[in-house]
Amino acid sequence: MKQVKVFDTWVEGKNDTLHFDVCVSADAKDAENIALKLAEEYLKSRGESGKVTSSECQFCHVEPVAEPSLVKQIEEKGGFIVPFN
Repeated sequence: MKQVKVFDTWVEGKNDTLHFDVCVSADAKDAENIALKLAEEYLKSRGESGKVTSSECQFCHVEPVAEPSLVKQIEEKGGFIVPFN
């Protein structure tokens, strides 16, 4: 079973605060940089802009992932986003 590092992320958007988790392979040596990159890509996909910093995207915990589609995203993109709003 694949393990991911979960980065709890809160970013001020144009109209409200966006809350989401960025999940990155626990094996990644540069997990924080991957998380920041994925967070910025996610914001762009939502029509938001700006740089995401480590103060907004913080490591929280490690958890297992078994869902094949999520494992595929880890392998292809380095991780995935879990949106909360």
